[in-house]
Amino acid sequence: MTAFEETARAAVDKYGMFDSRRRPLIALSGGADSVALLLFLKGAQAEYGISCSAVHVHHGIRETADRDADFCAGLCRGLGVPLQIIRADVPALAREWKCGLEEAGRRVRYAAYDRVCDEFGCDCVCTAHHADDNLETVIFNLTRSAGARGLAGIPPVRENILRPLILCTREMIREYLAAAGQDFVEDETNSGDDFSRNYIRHNVIPPLRALAPDVVRAVSRSSEYLRADDEYLTSLADAALADAALDGERWRVDALAALPDPVLTRALFAAARRNINAALAADALREGADTRLSVGEGTALIIYRGTLRFTCDRRDAAPGFDLPIELEKKITAADGAWEFLLTRTPPAAAADRKDDIYEKSIYAAIDPAAAQGKLFLRSRLPGDRVAAGGARRTVKNLLQEAGVPADLRRDLVFLCDERGIIWIPGAALRDGCAADGDAVYAIFTRK
Repeated sequence: MTAFEETARAAVDKYGMFDSRRRPLIALSGGADSVALLLFLKGAQAEYGISCSAVHVHHGIRETADRDADFCAGLCRGLGVPLQIIRADVPALAREWKCGLEEAGRRVRYAAYDRVCDEFGCDCVCTAHHADDNLETVIFNLTRSAGARGLAGIPPVRENILRPLILCTREMIREYLAAAGQDFVEDETNSGDDFSRNYIRHNVIPPLRALAPDVVRAVSRSSEYLRADDEYLTSLADAALADAALDGERWRVDALAALPDPVLTRALFAAARRNINAALAADALREGADTRLSVGEGTALIIYRGTLRFTCDRRDAAPGFDLPIELEKKITAADGAWEFLLTRTPPAAAADRKDDIYEKSIYAAIDPAAAQGKLFLRSRLPGDRVAAGGARRTVKNLLQEAGVPADLRRDLVFLCDERGIIWIPGAALRDGCAADGDAVYAIFTRK
């Protein structure tokens, strides 16, 4: 038995992947990882009492996509594994959904898995995520100020999604395929740095390997420890939420406010059923005053007479709400009304520019060391304040003083970090954030 097979079996047994599941659907791209997964599960059918099927999603992006689909069809035919090929125009869907290709592709794939599971009568989906993927995910999440759940990486089991290769390394997979004489297809986009994960794979991980050759396995172990911590804290949050419940939609503020932060934030996520701004919600909860506050994901928190509840908040659907920022990557509003760029390159003739926000574009030179945690754009929230000019000022007053027309204030986007607002275009820059030497430039342009 190869090291790959031993490690994959260890994961399957450790997490009880096929204890109650018997009809896995294998997500087959044709790449090395998914081909290895298919061969492993096909060979282990008798051992685990399972019957395998497969699905291939043709994304309609690359010229070689037809080649990949044909390869998967031939491979499954030779192994006697039922295969369904799903075709989608992911670029068109990305435009329709106003999201990136990666996100659109992910949505299409998981919708395809549900559909084919129903058609084939499958009770779970097996994906080929492995230990190197987990390392890339942890690093990516770390740059976004993730908590324990994000740093726990890719879960081995999530509802009906199983990852039998999660403990295997990329090296193990390639050695297994070479020994079996099994070919596969290469996705040529993996060689570029256009996507964040590719950049991490090619530019961040090699130096880490030089420092710690066993970094993949080390991070896998750390992810497991963090996952156990998160599961325990989540169980405490669930129990606390049940104790504080007045009914299925309202909770006692005093009971929740007494919880420690790690438990409270998990309780708020569970109560809202959304990936809300839990820090903002926790602050409002501990203040205890009656309020209605937008907390992201189209959700509003309402505190009234000592009770808390969440409701739909359509105001947060405005373009620009809570968009993560990457240096040198332009962000455009869904309706094309504005653009935002964070760059190291000073704007042309920056010292002479006096543009107003309601005419074309403005910029701010920001000290990168002053930011705390992740940077993001968001829309205006009720009660917004920023420390500017030596005092904590309301956004309303700052916009009035700057002469920003009332009809433009609602559609403004604010540059924020985890402490709060850094920059209000055309109105204010938070105290301590102005660059004095090293700078990044935030440029807001209204079309």
